[in-house]
Amino acid sequence: MLVAASCQKKSATTANQTTSSPSPSTRSTTPPSTPTEIRTFQGTGVVTKVVRENPYDKSLASVELNHGEIVGLMPAMRMEFYVKERSLLDGIKVGDVVEFTIEEKGTSETISEIKKK
Repeated sequence: MLVAASCQKKSATTANQTTSSPSPSTRSTTPPSTPTEIRTFQGTGVVTKVVRENPYDKSLASVELNHGEIVGLMPAMRMEFYVKERSLLDGIKVGDVVEFTIEEKGTSETISEIKKK
């Protein structure tokens, strides 16, 4: 009975508030006033691995790059990225120097363009 009374009181308090921040259990990872936007970044790197078909999800393909700093996104490092479309990897092989565009949406980065330099 104590639990029920506690829940009713919380509901009444929430209903009477005109502005409030969401409780931790209902808070989204994106602030409610900011729609998830797609930002793009340019980079250059060397291809170290090409995965044309992910063994766990056949619809995914990725490329690992030893890339320079991607200004506004991340420092230079070696990292694997999913590609937006598998066909982007056509003609790309290990050792190629490439220029690429990354689309960042929320916490995910995906290569949307890649071409040999």
